[in-house]
Amino acid sequence: MTVILSGSGLGTVPCRIAESASNRLAPACCEACLPAVSRQADKGANRPGVSRRGGFSLVELLLVIALISMLLTIAVPSLTRAKEMARRSVCTHNLRRLALGMESYAAKYDSCLPPDRVPYTRDGKVYKNKYGRQKPHWQWFLEEGDSAVITRANYPDGAVGEAEFQAATTMSNDYFTCPTLNSAKANDIRDGAYGFNHAYLGCGRPKEYVPDTRYQPLNWPVSVDRVHNTSRTVILADSRGAIADQQMNVREHSYTLDPPLLAASKGAAEFGPENDPDDPLQDSSIPDKWKNSPADSRHLDQANVAFMDGHIQPMSMEGLGYKVDGDGIIVKNDGYTEANHVPNELWTGTESGAP
Repeated sequence: MTVILSGSGLGTVPCRIAESASNRLAPACCEACLPAVSRQADKGANRPGVSRRGGFSLVELLLVIALISMLLTIAVPSLTRAKEMARRSVCTHNLRRLALGMESYAAKYDSCLPPDRVPYTRDGKVYKNKYGRQKPHWQWFLEEGDSAVITRANYPDGAVGEAEFQAATTMSNDYFTCPTLNSAKANDIRDGAYGFNHAYLGCGRPKEYVPDTRYQPLNWPVSVDRVHNTSRTVILADSRGAIADQQMNVREHSYTLDPPLLAASKGAAEFGPENDPDDPLQDSSIPDKWKNSPADSRHLDQANVAFMDGHIQPMSMEGLGYKVDGDGIIVKNDGYTEANHVPNELWTGTESGAP
């Protein structure tokens, strides 16, 4: 077969035709058979500097990776903060319910607040509440939700079950827990999330205990009528507990919430639990009376604080009257003077910062 290219100046050009078994004519044309436009496109694609390969270059990939990293750097802290704000909201709800529980208790018992703990009856016998719990902490008196703070039915009948129930510290009521608290004792009734302003509003520790004699609590009962301004008096808050070691691995007695200064006017002789020199977990270098259980700034460097009028407010440690060093650690306060800030002003119930 011959192809005549008119106007090309080439005259006649032979072109082979391939014939196959399946096709009568299957042309395998030479370049001369192709249209001029198609030939020019192929030639253009083969020119130097023109790539026929798609995709990103290495520089483009690195730029995209850098942009993604930058976006993550911006987004991750925002997401972390948003999650913590959600947890703080749950904590706020829990504290509000507990503050209302305190109010309900006072309405039921002649305007008196519950104690931090009741160890004995008036005649010096071991006190047992209606659930059978001996020496109950303040959480037992609020009865939030549909059950007691520790459910007796979870323990078997008999002497063994009774002993287990009396020793049990894990609360079965979520209203007493804070979702932010990342601790093995988050649900512990003694070393858990929230503390009560016991020094000024209800300290049930005995002034001096002699078995089978009259029990005299240190500062209880306390009437709501004694409080001058309920909107400026702390009743409950996120509580840290006393530190058993410098790494804060052990929380002790966080059910009590200690003010910045020792409540000397209420007969308080020391902060928190006593130091046990035989306990390897305790740091003996911390004096007993400064081994306090302050508020815990676990929510974005603030503590959720419940006031006696029922409102909840996030507050810094300095705002609550504590002295904080450059690393954010609560340290021993130098004491109360009229010239400096008033450390216990939000704690006493009298709007006086004097301890």
